[in-house]
Amino acid sequence: MKRILTIIALLVAGGVSAMPIGLRTAAWSVSAANGRAAVATLLPESGGETQIRDALASFEDESVSANIAGDVDAYEEFREWALGSGARADVLSASPTAWLSFATLSPVLVAEPQDGDLAIDEAQMGEDGKIEMVFSLADVNVSAAALEARLKSVFGVTGASTLDESQFSADNLALSLTPTDDGRIRAVVEPKKGAEGKSPDSFFMKVKVK
Repeated sequence: MKRILTIIALLVAGGVSAMPIGLRTAAWSVSAANGRAAVATLLPESGGETQIRDALASFEDESVSANIAGDVDAYEEFREWALGSGARADVLSASPTAWLSFATLSPVLVAEPQDGDLAIDEAQMGEDGKIEMVFSLADVNVSAAALEARLKSVFGVTGASTLDESQFSADNLALSLTPTDDGRIRAVVEPKKGAEGKSPDSFFMKVKVK
């Protein structure tokens, strides 16, 4: 089967290359237009909250509906992103990363993250006790226009003053997330002060994709 698929792909590629350049360009334009039309059918222009809920119900990524349903403006933003993503309608609705892709305003639908894809690239502690770090997700280009609330819906930071696994919690810190200008995310973490109003002597953190 693999050999047959390879031959078919080569024949198709050869057929496209043999087309006159004008016809080839027109063929790709029609394909792109058809793709956008299918996405527009999947995500029609907003006609109200009920229509939005019905449209988002077809997405396997439940985070899409959870974060957008009831918010007409967010739906319109998601729709515009989807139309420009280049993803086929069926691939988009079946993708487990539809919300992650939109929340980061990735120019394309991203692949599902794997172990080791999330990396802390920089980390330092300021004199005020706050910790600043920059982290990245492999093959994901986070837009500088990505909103903090949406970034927090897909990325999380937990912390603890000891390495006791059971003590790690988001409640142990205050967090801000902002996109950098090079496709990564800057996190500023402020460890929660103790009963005496003092910052912990040591603090350990974990970054995760939710």
